[in-house]
Order: sequence, then C-alpha cells, then structure tokens
Amino acid sequence: MVRRIPYRADLLVVTVAGEVDLRTAPVLAEAFDSDTIPVTVVDLTRVTFLSAAGLGVLVEQAERAQTEHRHLGLVAQDRVAIRVLRSSGVAAAIPTFDSLSDAMRELGARASDQP
Repeated sequence: MVRRIPYRADLLVVTVAGEVDLRTAPVLAEAFDSDTIPVTVVDLTRVTFLSAAGLGVLVEQAERAQTEHRHLGLVAQDRVAIRVLRSSGVAAAIPTFDSLSDAMRELGARASDQP
C-alpha cells in the first residue's frame, strides 16, 4: 500500500507498507507522477520486502529530484528495508533517516537553504 500525504505545500510524505516488488513497484512510481513539491520523504518503515524493482523506482526518483533541484529522502529503520538499501548502495546515494521527524527536519532545512 502506498499513500501520498501532502504534509505542507513544500513537503510530501509517501508512506509505503507491505511488499515492494515487480508487481507493486509501478504503484510506488505512480505516487511520484508529476511531483514538483520541493521535498519528498519516502517512509519505508512498514515495508516487509524491497526488491530490485522497488530500488529502481527510488533511484529513478532521486535522480529526477536532483535534476529538478528538489530533495528526496528515505526513512528506514527496520532490518528489511535498511539492509537492502545499504547492501545495494542506495543508502549512500539517497539521504536515509531513522525517523520521519528527522527526515522532515533535515530535508526541510536543506530546501530552505536553497535560493
């Protein structure tokens, strides 16, 4: 299950729960369609399985955000998501946080620092 939660005009939270695999990765990708909000935080704390297809969506969105001078961050604290993110190198490429509040605070500050 994927939900878009517009937290503020400049901050979107995308919550993801369950398995993110070849079948469900397109649903995750749809959550980002036409996204122009300056900061997007993807909360993966309720993910039980994260496949290469899911990682691909996250990497694609991170690249898009960078190109468009926006910020994307991930929240992953459980063993499933964080292990996959670290072993794939994605955690080193996309800012990853232990809590939603940390991600929102840090990425919000980065967005505020931009001209």
